[in-house]
Amino acid sequence: MHLELPEDVAAEEAGDAPLVPAHAAELPVPSPEAIKHASDLILAAKFSAADVRRGRSRPQLAPALSDFVRHVRIPFFNTQMGKGAVGGASDFYLGTAALSERDYVHKAIDRADLIVTIGHETVESRRS
Repeated sequence: MHLELPEDVAAEEAGDAPLVPAHAAELPVPSPEAIKHASDLILAAKFSAADVRRGRSRPQLAPALSDFVRHVRIPFFNTQMGKGAVGGASDFYLGTAALSERDYVHKAIDRADLIVTIGHETVESRRS
């Protein structure tokens, strides 16, 4: 794990503060009802797209995500940090969303009636 602090905070003495003991991270698991609702929305959409972000970088996710894209035949784009989750050679790859406006990826986003966000982490959301 890497912890980065501003210089003024990092220079302060921590004193005798106890460390948080290591513990297993809990992964959120959606209910079967939530999964069914999401799948119904995806299948009912006329032009859906998947937004692949930073949190997808868990190694075990890439094969499942690639299978999802192929099975559902959902076009997808990624953020800079979401690159590599599904190969760019996929017929469903729209490109990488950048900070520019009015490019072909953004036109696809504007056209979509449903966007499935995969791997959202608040650290990557800096747009207003």
